[in-house]
Amino acid sequence: MRLFGIGLMPVEEDYLASLGRMTTLIGEAAQALAEMLADDVEEGERYAKHIKSIERACDEITHDVSTRLSRSFITAIDREDIHALITALDDVVDLIEGLVTAVVMYGIPEYTPHMRLFAGVIQQMAPKLDAIVPNIDRARDIQTLLLEVHQLEREGDEIYQEAIADLFRSGLSPQTIIVMKEVYENLEAAIDRCQNIGDLVERIVIKNT
Repeated sequence: MRLFGIGLMPVEEDYLASLGRMTTLIGEAAQALAEMLADDVEEGERYAKHIKSIERACDEITHDVSTRLSRSFITAIDREDIHALITALDDVVDLIEGLVTAVVMYGIPEYTPHMRLFAGVIQQMAPKLDAIVPNIDRARDIQTLLLEVHQLEREGDEIYQEAIADLFRSGLSPQTIIVMKEVYENLEAAIDRCQNIGDLVERIVIKNT
């Protein structure tokens, strides 16, 4: 697929490269999250520092893209769409970093199976975003990939419902329930944000074909 029937201008290729770096970083954050939840809780701080470094790298890319967009007068993809994409991608890593920080800060004694299931869904979503977003002007089988992202989001919803139900049946202290509910909500929010990125891509493709 080629937007407008032509290739994008050189400046747009830079934007797509930046979007590609963001999707790569999402993959790294998702991998680190999955590894953290498969490891001992005592190692949590080490993973949190690594994910924080990824989050800072994403912030730098987002700032760079926003600055360049403010100086661009003509773009093949609307500036608002590029900004919406880069912001949504940054949000995914922000949510992962935030929940990891909360897990360490609150001293959660053990990682639950539901936390690992959430992380697995995010980990599956990351390569699909990496295949779609930086290749938005020539993505192949984009509808198939978008459907797969939708399906994973639905899996995330099912995990969230089961996690909350189990949490309130657990007999844990009210304070622990509040903390765990926040963690589950952040994990689901990260999945929802990945879904939102898919929706953004779909709207951009429809607008420009």
